Amino acid sequence: MKLPQLFKEAELPQADYEKYLNPSMPAGMPILDVRRLAIAALSGEERLVIKIPYNGTGTLVIRYNGQNGGLLSVDEKESGEIWDITQVQGAKSRKSYRVSTSLNWHSLLAARTRDYATHPESEVRQITMAPVSCMSNIEYARSECVEKGYGTVRSAFGMRWSEEMKLFIADVRSGLLL
Repeated sequence: MKLPQLFKEAELPQADYEKYLNPSMPAGMPILDVRRLAIAALSGEERLVIKIPYNGTGTLVIRYNGQNGGLLSVDEKESGEIWDITQVQGAKSRKSYRVSTSLNWHSLLAARTRDYATHPESEVRQITMAPVSCMSNIEYARSECVEKGYGTVRSAFGMRWSEEMKLFIADVRSGLLL
C-alpha cells in the first residue's frame, strides 16, 4: 500500500502520549492534557490546512487543542519502498511552544512514522534522511534546536550513516525497526 492510502486506511492503535511527556518542563508550565493531543496523517490536498510550510508526499502533524504543534514530512520514493524524511519542524505559536517544551514530539512523530512504515500493508523497506546541512525549508531556521530535533528522529529510528548513499538509513523489513 502506498503512503497516501496507508495514511488514510491503516488502523493504528492510539498513540501513548503520556510516554512522551517531558519530565523536565520549565517551572510554572502547566502539564499538557494528553486528551487534547492528536496526530493527523495527511497527504495531498489534505495538507492545505497546515499553516506550517511542508514538503514531501505525506506529513504527520501533532496537534494540541486543534492547533499545529509540529510536523514530520516524508517523501515516498522507489514505488513506496523508501520513505525519505524531508522535514521535522515545529510551529510558531503559544500552543506550539507548550507542545515543544512539554512533549518529546520529535520522538513521538518518529514512532508514529515507524508505526505506519511497519504496518503489514506497507511496502516500506528503508527510511532515509539527508544530513541537516542538505535539508530544504530550514535555511533560515538553523540552530542547535533544529540539529537536536533531527538527531532525535535519527536516534528514534536507529539510523546509520551510509557513506555510499551519503544518507542516514534505517532498514525496516530486516527487523531492525519491528
